[in-house]
Amino acid sequence: MKQLIYIFLAIIISSCSWLIKESPDQEILLNEEIGKINWSQVDQFPSLIDCDSINDTELEKKCLYEKLSHTIKNKLENKTFVINSLESDTIWVALTINTDSTVTITPDLSALNDATAKQQLDSLITQHLDSLPKISPAVKRGVLVKSQLNIPIALNKK
Repeated sequence: MKQLIYIFLAIIISSCSWLIKESPDQEILLNEEIGKINWSQVDQFPSLIDCDSINDTELEKKCLYEKLSHTIKNKLENKTFVINSLESDTIWVALTINTDSTVTITPDLSALNDATAKQQLDSLITQHLDSLPKISPAVKRGVLVKSQLNIPIALNKK
């Protein structure tokens, strides 16, 4: 009977070591998790109130671009200025949507060779696009993130 108790105690003592697992290093876990994240995509694209009800991601993205393009076109439609030299009839505007829903406008005016025209167009775009509708920021893993949209603006040559 005494031997049975010793065997039973030996089994209990050795089984405890089977239950104890080494916890993984937090730094290693963090690096693995960071490696899994696709930093070039967001979980939820920036959105306008008009596009919030759309459940399909691609349709919501298309709605956002269409609404923004339409709004920009309407705001700049009757504005005229003289450009002497233009390489392309399209100017790209980068809209940076910050986490607090503010929008920073950065037009790419590299297609213009005239410095005066660049300044006029930059001030025109910035002035008239400051009143864009509220855009909700993008979401990545439950956290609001800064994102950038590139919107084309077609210029009419006359």
